[in-house]
Order: sequence, then structure tokens, then C-alpha cells
Amino acid sequence: MQRVTALLTSLVVALAVSPLVAAPGQAAEPAPAPSAVTAAYPGVLQGVYYERPDCLDYGRYGVQQGMWDWWFCEDNNGMWWLWTFTY
Repeated sequence: MQRVTALLTSLVVALAVSPLVAAPGQAAEPAPAPSAVTAAYPGVLQGVYYERPDCLDYGRYGVQQGMWDWWFCEDNNGMWWLWTFTY
């Protein structure tokens, strides 16, 4: 009877510990792929805007103030990302 109890105890402990041991080895979820524009032209993300006119206005403002040479606004799931480039 002692052997059966020892075997069952070992089995329960092994089953309880196995998810804890396996969890750190699991791969993290991969990052989303960059859009075609950002992959082809790596720039600096200056801001994210709810409205396209806000993104356009700040992009123009940055060129006028000499903060960057070129910019564009990218629609990303309803948000507008302002990408800037300095040459």
C-alpha cells in the first residue's frame, strides 16, 4: 500500500509541476509584421493621431520648422501614424 501511495503522490506532484515547468519554454506571440510602407522606408514615428487632418497639420508644421525633411501619415486601423525622415 505504501508503494501505491508513494506512486500516486509522485504522479500528482509531477502533474501539478509540469505546467509551471513548460510555461517559460513556450514561445512568445510573434510581433505583428510592419506595413509595406514602414518596412520599405524606415523612419521615426513622431505621433499617433485620431484624425487625419491633425496628422497632416503637424507633418507640415515639422517641415516648416526644420524638424524633419519629409513625412507622411499612414492609416493604421483608424489611427493616423506620422512618420518622419531627416536626410
